[in-house]
Amino acid sequence: MRVWYTDRGAPGDCAAAGGPDISLEPYYMTIRTGDGEKPVPYHRILLITYDGAVVFENRKVRGLAGRIPDGTPDQGR
Repeated sequence: MRVWYTDRGAPGDCAAAGGPDISLEPYYMTIRTGDGEKPVPYHRILLITYDGAVVFENRKVRGLAGRIPDGTPDQGR
């Protein structure tokens, strides 16, 4: 599973995380990064994939799935 989310300051203001790096809280998810943990509110989720298939796409950014090659984020995210 991969979750793409709005990450202000990241290249393209978008970042992604895999299942083991995510924990769910009532109002946000916590993303574990090399710099520690980052709370990300659920409304910032852009896209969720599972086994390469899109299972959620934020209606505000329809078409994002088509811009992510092979279901993997660009620039090593």
